[in-house]
Amino acid sequence: MNKYLTIITALAAWLNVWLPCAQSVSWSVSFAEQGGNTAELVFTADIAEGWVVYGLQLPDGGPRPTRVVVEKCTGAKIDGPLHETTPYRESYDTLFELVMKSYSRKAVLTLPVKTVSYPINISGYIIYQASNGRTCTPPTRHRFNINLPGEAKPGEKAYTPATENSRNTTVQEPEEVIRWNSAKDIIRQIGEDEQPKTVTGTELLNRGFSNGLLALCFPSLWPIILMTIYSFRKVRSSRRLLLVNILSYDLTLIILFPFAGLLITQLFGYGFFTDITGNIYFNIAMFVLFIGLAAYFFGVKGIRLPDNTPSFLQLLILGAIVLILAFSCTGRFIGQTLKESVAFDPITGPLILFFGFIAAFLTATTAIGLVSNWNTATLESKARLTTLNRIAGFFILSYSLTFLSDINLSYGYNIMGRDIFIAIWISIYAALGVYLLGAFGFLRDKDSAPKITVKRLIAAIMSFSFCLYMIPGLWGAPLSMINLIIPPSHTQEFSLYDDYKDNLFNDYNRGMSYAYEQKRPVLLTFSTVGDAESRVMESMLWNFTPIKTILNNEFAIIALKTDSKEVLPQSLPVSINGKVTRVNTYGELWSALQQERFGSSASPYQIILSPYGEPVSGAMGYNDNAAEYFEFLLKALNRYRKQYDGTE
Repeated sequence: MNKYLTIITALAAWLNVWLPCAQSVSWSVSFAEQGGNTAELVFTADIAEGWVVYGLQLPDGGPRPTRVVVEKCTGAKIDGPLHETTPYRESYDTLFELVMKSYSRKAVLTLPVKTVSYPINISGYIIYQASNGRTCTPPTRHRFNINLPGEAKPGEKAYTPATENSRNTTVQEPEEVIRWNSAKDIIRQIGEDEQPKTVTGTELLNRGFSNGLLALCFPSLWPIILMTIYSFRKVRSSRRLLLVNILSYDLTLIILFPFAGLLITQLFGYGFFTDITGNIYFNIAMFVLFIGLAAYFFGVKGIRLPDNTPSFLQLLILGAIVLILAFSCTGRFIGQTLKESVAFDPITGPLILFFGFIAAFLTATTAIGLVSNWNTATLESKARLTTLNRIAGFFILSYSLTFLSDINLSYGYNIMGRDIFIAIWISIYAALGVYLLGAFGFLRDKDSAPKITVKRLIAAIMSFSFCLYMIPGLWGAPLSMINLIIPPSHTQEFSLYDDYKDNLFNDYNRGMSYAYEQKRPVLLTFSTVGDAESRVMESMLWNFTPIKTILNNEFAIIALKTDSKEVLPQSLPVSINGKVTRVNTYGELWSALQQERFGSSASPYQIILSPYGEPVSGAMGYNDNAAEYFEFLLKALNRYRKQYDGTE
């Protein structure tokens, strides 16, 4: 059953990419007598949902207008220009940044002719371009051939299809390169251009240390702390030896981690740690690793080091796991700062940043390790450590889902929305509460039904309270405590709350079209899937009531992920700094847009545009100050109203 389901899913995904491009527009041509010697050539286009065909009159700088070229005409003559029978729609097209006419669903065009004599033969082609808001087809020709061997009765339609060789023939002309007009000069004129940040060594150290402390709030590093406590307890024979082991461990990591990080950046680039947060193979590997760690802390048989493993080998293995897990969360917290550190110095900048990050972790680990292992182990302390391991197992199991969520967000699979994620978390923490109450124990627990202490009771109450807190999130309630970890609200299938559903877009062209139709300014944001700073701004600021009100009522929001791995229907040629590059994913397309139009690759990066695509604000990077952010929105809104509101 799973095999067939996989095949069906893969086939549906393939059809979803191929069919819109292959069958976006279907043309038919007919000859209609109008009475006397007047007639019409009728061109009818059936247009797939989500696609449009560009109109007959278009401004310069846009796509080619739809037109008919008659190559042969015997027995009749053309008696007027091509005109539309179905009404066109006029909207802002963000692919070309122009207001253009187009047809959706169905287009009927007519070309007047006068009949002279029979037989009648008219042949030629109709040339057109179509768009789905994300991509535009190249100029495409559809050939037609009208043959009327005898006199047609008035009002009767007669149409002989083209021959097999000419039917539906298309001629592909050179692809149109996507070029965005630079907005950097306009931003400078506004006078709010975000200047390149110059950082000092002290600022880099503080940034790394503060982000390292923030990383400790995530369960990704908790298993390292617990495994460190366990390893030091096993090799402890005296307090002096314990101190020597801990300091040796700290010294090894504080040297090894920065230089290992520097080596990675030199080999793979300074954007490596940002890029891997959305990589499918990395996230699958980390998901499997965290499931294994959860099993280890649950006491699964066989997932542990042998008791006779030398202490130095235990610490070596522990150090390797520390490096892997620490690097796994590095990109979330210092990925963008790592790029900024190059401005300080390409070598010492990253070293200082990595040093500050690992120093924060080692400060917490050393303090906890010394306090936990200073006194000789007793049966009671071992039982507490066992319970702590089991609790950590639940936390690690829940955190493993974030890697699947990152895959879902990066590749657009839509298989783990916010509501599904929260439902699984509720189940995990409800099971934790039941465990803490002593309702069940694990196979390797010596005491499967421990007495309920006050600490365990309080912990169980906290676990069940956390479950109750998350339940409204199943229906879309904002959960500010965990918004930094769970999927964003736009992935929610069903919501009873006012959560930016109608005015939030993850596609630039659709968002700009909505803004033009609604005459709203646009809050355009560029970020990455795993960027913690972007999540902080979206979870804290966008849910602050005054900001949420003004965004919902006055703005269109376009949130673009520059590391999205969702594949485009077809690769597109894009101009970046005068060089034509082909892009294959939406992430590459949005990254090119950010670089070419705004001259930046920062994340997060926010700017406000008019519905016509021109900036009405300067750029804003990371900012968690609600008052400053509200002022940023209000100032841009007032500027838009002054310059554009009420104009066409």
